[in-house]
Amino acid sequence: MRRAGRPALSPLGQQVLDQYERQLRTVEDLTAATIRNYLSDLHHFAAWYESRGSLGREEALAFRPEAITTPTITDYRAYLQQTLGLKPNSVNRSLIRVSAKWEGGRM
Repeated sequence: MRRAGRPALSPLGQQVLDQYERQLRTVEDLTAATIRNYLSDLHHFAAWYESRGSLGREEALAFRPEAITTPTITDYRAYLQQTLGLKPNSVNRSLIRVSAKWEGGRM
């Protein structure tokens, strides 16, 4: 099963991703395809995080990198495997990028 297109993010979540995109394009020596893949993985993670935080609340939880913990990433792995049914290579690619970038609030 493929992930949906680009799910909506809160303004704060989009701002975090925009900042990261600027960093990738100006500081990192990456191809356009690599940047696109990184941003896609992180965008889907942020959207999942926000949708998960809104369960049982009236308003959505905005994505904040400093709130990312190991259990959050473990929950995301379960979502990718069990809900989306992604193959191990796809799951691992997403988790490596998310873990490297945001676990513990690094940005």
